[in-house]
Amino acid sequence: MSSSSKIVLCTGANQGLGYWIIQVAALRDPNSTFLLCSRSIDNGKAAVQKLHDAGVTAKVDLIQLDVTDDKQIADAAKYVSTTYGRLDGQCEVVCLKRSGPDLPPVQSSSTTPV
Repeated sequence: MSSSSKIVLCTGANQGLGYWIIQVAALRDPNSTFLLCSRSIDNGKAAVQKLHDAGVTAKVDLIQLDVTDDKQIADAAKYVSTTYGRLDGQCEVVCLKRSGPDLPPVQSSSTTPV
């Protein structure tokens, strides 16, 4: 891995905003590695394939991560530390469902520049 390549993690990235953030960033920076986090492994695999079909040549590594599950958070942190030794940037895209028939889901996102 070259010194100019980045390791970037994005949660909620199997669809919606997280998916598009990875697609745009990976197309612009094909030398970096993008960690696509998804609660569902199957949905994550489909998203990785869709990125490759869209012309993404950057490395996209799938990590199962539910941001409300402390064990999955710890496992993901250990995996990133062991596999890459660093994390250069992150994008957190979270959609939480609220209870109640008239309440729309809450969506939040934050990014850390790379």
